[in-house]
Amino acid sequence: KVEVTEAQAGQTNLCDVKGVSAKVAAALEKGGYKTLDDLKKAKKEALVALEGIGEKTALKLLAL
Repeated sequence: KVEVTEAQAGQTNLCDVKGVSAKVAAALEKGGYKTLDDLKKAKKEALVALEGIGEKTALKLLAL
């Protein structure tokens, strides 16, 4: 897992981001979130609607 800079956000797969488990990355990818840039544009409600993502996890993801 790596720390990601702003310049790398659009190119970094979520499974490579520190703090994102493989299970969560798979749920995000299934929901159309493939990169950190995609995730940064997400709304909490949209993340919580994904199977396997709860409110606590959504808030953690949005803080990345």
